[in-house]
Amino acid sequence: MRRRRSDMFRLTDQRRRILGELVRYRYLRTTHFYQLHDAGAEVSSRAVRRVLHDFHTLGFLGRRVVVADMGSGRLPHYEQVYWLSPSGVALARACGLCDDDFPLTHGRSQQTLAHETALTDVHLAVERFCALHARELFWQQHRLKRRVNPDALFALTDPARPTEDSTAYYFLELERWREAGHRHGRSALLRRLHRYATYQSSSECRRDWEWFDEFRVILVLATERRRTNLLARLASELPLSMFWIAVEGSDFSGRAFRVPGVDKAYSFLD
Repeated sequence: MRRRRSDMFRLTDQRRRILGELVRYRYLRTTHFYQLHDAGAEVSSRAVRRVLHDFHTLGFLGRRVVVADMGSGRLPHYEQVYWLSPSGVALARACGLCDDDFPLTHGRSQQTLAHETALTDVHLAVERFCALHARELFWQQHRLKRRVNPDALFALTDPARPTEDSTAYYFLELERWREAGHRHGRSALLRRLHRYATYQSSSECRRDWEWFDEFRVILVLATERRRTNLLARLASELPLSMFWIAVEGSDFSGRAFRVPGVDKAYSFLD
């Protein structure tokens, strides 16, 4: 009788940890794993790569080479991106690391993978803020389509505050490309932001999410120039403090955000 791949694969602590990280973040570049495992020494880096190689060889991971832009003027380079295959999701379920609601992931285009791993960058940056400032993070990245359809929904809770005033909610919109889809003088992005404006404090928002109807929208743009242009457009068209705009690669533990019409930088502590 032929044994299943999962029966032949001994799930060590490190392998289980990597499996759990792929459940938590969904798409991870090789350097993401190095960060998560503090793999500064070459021997540690090799160990991480060996586990990823084993997972992929047994069919538990999908992978593809993408161009990873390092930001801050550094040259782009090629890097592997990993995600759980259907077999990998089944293994994670068998290990109690995810439930039946976890979405299956199949092959993705270069552009989609770049977008997904940029979302992972934001997720990790928010986690670093939480670790530094003793906040609790809730993060959801799938099955979010309601009146709005964000890239992610997250909440930050300050356990030192009274329960009824301890949590702030955020919708995340990651915009890596130039504004497009113009209609009646507004881009697709601006139309989405107008929907968020009418969604704020609405009964529809309360029905959709039950536990909140007030929120901020975190927009992460590719460059400082695009942020400046969007801030100027919003200052004249939609000057609302609910829109917090950052640039990819920003340190979210500091004052990374600007709002329309205000000459001041904000942080998650504000």
